[in-house]
Amino acid sequence: ESEFALKKADKAFQGYLKENPINPKARIGWAWVATSMKDFAKAEGILLQGKRINNDASINRALSDFYILQQIRAQQNGADLSQQLQFLNQAQKADPSYARVYSSMMEIFVRGGRDEKSQAEIREKLQQVVASEQSSPMAHFALSNIIFQDGDQKKAMFHLEQAYQMDSSLISVMNNLAWMLAHSEQPDLERALELANAAVSRVPKDAQCRDTLGTILMKLGRNKEAIPHLELALPGVSNKRTVHQKLSATYKSLGMDELSQIHAKASLGPK
Repeated sequence: ESEFALKKADKAFQGYLKENPINPKARIGWAWVATSMKDFAKAEGILLQGKRINNDASINRALSDFYILQQIRAQQNGADLSQQLQFLNQAQKADPSYARVYSSMMEIFVRGGRDEKSQAEIREKLQQVVASEQSSPMAHFALSNIIFQDGDQKKAMFHLEQAYQMDSSLISVMNNLAWMLAHSEQPDLERALELANAAVSRVPKDAQCRDTLGTILMKLGRNKEAIPHLELALPGVSNKRTVHQKLSATYKSLGMDELSQIHAKASLGPK
């Protein structure tokens, strides 16, 4: 029944677009019907034709999503990282401002392990993007994360600053910049606090932003103020041990030894 419905939808979209070829929503719908039928060549052709007829932003985004889907399929089928990166290169060309492309690149970089060739290829690709007319805040952000993992905090900070100057509304950029400013060799805790407060005000339920704000308050010696942020962060962070350690230290500084010991014990448990 599902296959019959897809074939019926495929025929309906084809007929409609003969009469209305510049309708982006219908074209995207047709492409995803073809994708659901696992006719990926057809889906790509539908979107590329739409791009030629009407270079609409929604078509570009859908095409980028299509290539990201191909990268995910390639990963699931055990393809090497270089092949996966080719799909992400196509996704980036389709929509250079799409944050999902760069987050996928970062995931491949982290997952690459010892595959230095693929990691170098990703880093080079991002450098080419930020040096071109396709430069975007998310490209700088992705490059910052990759460079930071290589241990070059100064260059990582530079690219974070560039990302923030290009778009100061990006929460992930704001939070990472706050964290890095607080943990640099010459920390700027006041600016870090300003950025962290702004991030939390935008996304009050975000665990990472709460953790960043709580950590900065600790560094400023404002342990009592740090506690609620760290406690709100605890359920959502991936590394709970570290947050328990921070809470143990804050409670101890306030003379609340029993709570400090509870968190100290919890910090020895599973992440």
